[in-house]
Amino acid sequence: MTESMNDPIERLYERALEALADEDGATARGLLKQLEAAAPDDLRTYEVAGDCAALDEDYDTAVTLYAKLIAPDSPAEMRGRGHQSLAMLHIHKNDRPHAIEHFMAAAEAFLEDENPGEVFHCRVSAAECYGEAGNLKQAIIEFRNAIEFAHENELEGESDEILLDALRQLAECHRLLGELDEATDCYETLIEAAEAQGVQDMVAAAYDGIGVVHMIQGRFDDARAYLMKSLEIHEEIGDAEGLSLSRGNLARLHIQLEAWDIAEKYVLEAKQIDEDEDNIEGVRFAELLIAEIAIGRGQYADAERQLKTLVRWYAEHGIYDDLLCTQSQLGYALRLQGRHDEALELQTEVLAKAREMGDIDGIASTLDELAELCLAQGDRERALALWQEALGYYEQLKSENNVAAIRERIAEV
Repeated sequence: MTESMNDPIERLYERALEALADEDGATARGLLKQLEAAAPDDLRTYEVAGDCAALDEDYDTAVTLYAKLIAPDSPAEMRGRGHQSLAMLHIHKNDRPHAIEHFMAAAEAFLEDENPGEVFHCRVSAAECYGEAGNLKQAIIEFRNAIEFAHENELEGESDEILLDALRQLAECHRLLGELDEATDCYETLIEAAEAQGVQDMVAAAYDGIGVVHMIQGRFDDARAYLMKSLEIHEEIGDAEGLSLSRGNLARLHIQLEAWDIAEKYVLEAKQIDEDEDNIEGVRFAELLIAEIAIGRGQYADAERQLKTLVRWYAEHGIYDDLLCTQSQLGYALRLQGRHDEALELQTEVLAKAREMGDIDGIASTLDELAELCLAQGDRERALALWQEALGYYEQLKSENNVAAIRERIAEV
């Protein structure tokens, strides 16, 4: 790329990237034709051609074009952009391990290019992929490394939004691992930072997270107070995604309280918001909660049908934490229909996945459910052993209501 070519080609390139960001394929392809005519072998032309192919879901062509960007003799900036683009393609294909490899390679290239902002973005993206793949411990390491890198390079001003969201996701990973004190510390740090910057949706997200922690620990009044505070902020700022999340968590709270009508009210409101916003993942989560309500009302066959559909969808889209929860609820519905062998096979699989992820809450609840299954099959000793193990996990979570419930079951049998 010679200096004489740089200005006109760069203008076409930047305009093409803007069109692609707006998903304006027609404009982008028109600019691509001009780039191909003026600079057919320019790496920027290959990048725009790859982006156009990706927009058309022609991933094989996109991969071939992006491969030209990451050649060892390419400039560091273009190698970084090429690896970023390849990472996004792998995410579209639900291939998180290869996405992580490319995000980390992109971070190295941007570090060589002395672009700390892009290094930070890539490291956060890699951490997100670890979390989405169920490797929560590594996700925590990567989120903390990314946040530390941002502070060391004084990126707070230019990367505030991503930095706050990284802190939120770090808290979520700690929560899923049952590290509730660490999660609460992260949420409180997020509240302080977000309030200082006037980012109210993140303040609300942190209140919502603390509410979920209280819910896990059985402090339902405290949970409701935090969730309602979050809901109020989301209503004030008109944050549709936040409103859906808060209502979904309020629905889950009332499911635990067996207040089925109130739970249904909240979940249907959340589902309507997500349908209006074309948030398919949010709609699917609402459907999971609707299935849980159906189980609570004794509508086991209806719940089973819905849960089997959701299991397929979550598996296809690589959303492993919700997949685990859905499979567990399906096993519960099968047990309540007397199909103990099917339920045992499914819950054993769920337990193995929960242990692999380190999901303490998931491990504890699955052990509890497996104990009920073993008791139903006449294996009292195995049931007692499973409840004793579950008890240890619930004590670790400081989940007083679950600790009391399991001790009561142990005394009964």
